[in-house]
Amino acid sequence: MTVNQLLAHARSACGLKIRYRLGGGNTNPQAPSPAGEDGSCDCSAFVCWALRIRKYQPDFSWLRNLNGGWMNTDGMWVDARNEPTGFFQKIQKPELGVIVVYPAQWVSKLQGPKVGHVGIVSEVVDGTATRAIHCSAGNFKVGGDAIAENSASIFLKQDATIFARCVTVE
Repeated sequence: MTVNQLLAHARSACGLKIRYRLGGGNTNPQAPSPAGEDGSCDCSAFVCWALRIRKYQPDFSWLRNLNGGWMNTDGMWVDARNEPTGFFQKIQKPELGVIVVYPAQWVSKLQGPKVGHVGIVSEVVDGTATRAIHCSAGNFKVGGDAIAENSASIFLKQDATIFARCVTVE
């Protein structure tokens, strides 16, 4: 898919009034919505859905060892930095359509939150990611919808944040 197709697909989940739940979401990347049967989703399920990749990847032993085979924020971050799985490649500067991700503190060994976060960069101004489409509890509290396009500042505050291209995007 192209960057424009990815952004259109990701934006199509905004406004659906999906609830946030850590561990929630649809594991079928071809589903019409990233929400699971209970109407909830988390950030990594949303990003996997938008990128059309399976969230559960049991074929990678490193990912099974990390978290049981789930492509969550920790898996995306480790894949982009350390593992040649072919899904994510770390880049130095943000671009439209790349993921912006930080892992849980125990994975990065840097100061940070207990749980990671991931989104899709939707705006870059003067070499800085300024907006992202992401699924979060904060989005749900503010607007009643876990998936929203808004400031990328939450990502830029974390020392472990990286940007990475996904192979499913041209």
